[in-house]
Amino acid sequence: MFIAKATALITLLIPMMTGTVDRSTETSDNVKKIVAKARQLNTATTTAKITFTQTGGGADGSGVIEYAQGNKFRLDIPGRTVVSDGSKTWSYMKSKNQVVINKAASGGQVTPNDILTSFPGDYSTTLLGSATVAGNAVWKVKATAAGDRRIGDISSAILYIDKKTHRFRKITVTSPSLGTTTLTITNAQYNIAISASRFTFTPPSGAQVIDLS
Repeated sequence: MFIAKATALITLLIPMMTGTVDRSTETSDNVKKIVAKARQLNTATTTAKITFTQTGGGADGSGVIEYAQGNKFRLDIPGRTVVSDGSKTWSYMKSKNQVVINKAASGGQVTPNDILTSFPGDYSTTLLGSATVAGNAVWKVKATAAGDRRIGDISSAILYIDKKTHRFRKITVTSPSLGTTTLTITNAQYNIAISASRFTFTPPSGAQVIDLS
C-alpha cells in the first residue's frame, strides 16, 4: 500500500487476525446496509492516522499512514517515505538517498482517498459471514469488480468490517500488480488534527532528485 510496492496500494487503509468464519443468516439486504454505513463513515472522514501490518505483495512488514482529504497522505515504512500534497507525490528511498517526484495518483495508483471514500464503489458485494480480527467481531464481505469500473487494478477484495464501529479492521485485495495482499489495522485515529507540513516533503541534503512530474 505496500511495503514493496507502496505507491500501488498506498492506502488501503486504511481504510483495516481473522478467526473462524461463521456462516450467518444475514441477508443480501443486510450487506447493503453494512456497506452503506461503512461508506458513510469513510466519506465523513477528513483525516486519519493508521498503523498497519502487511502480508503479501512481495514483502511483509508494518507502517504508518497519515491521510487528509484531497488525496493528501504520508506513508512511512521501513526504508521508505511516500508523501503527497494532492498534486505531487514524493517517494524517498533511504538506502539510495533518492527522491522520485510524480504527479499525484499517476500510473493508476490506489490512493487513501480511493479506499476511504470509494471502496467498495461499483464492486458487487456478498456477505460471507462473520469472523474475528484481533478479538473484534467483524462482518466478512467480499467485493468483486463489475466490468472495467474498479479501484486501480483491484479485481476483488475481502473486507473485514467491525460490527460495532463499521470501520475496516482488515482488508485482503487481489490484483495483477499486487497479487494477494492483506493489510491489518493495528491502531487507528480518525478526524484528528494533522499538520499540513506532514503532507509536504523536502529532499534531504545531497539526495538525488528525479522529477517526473
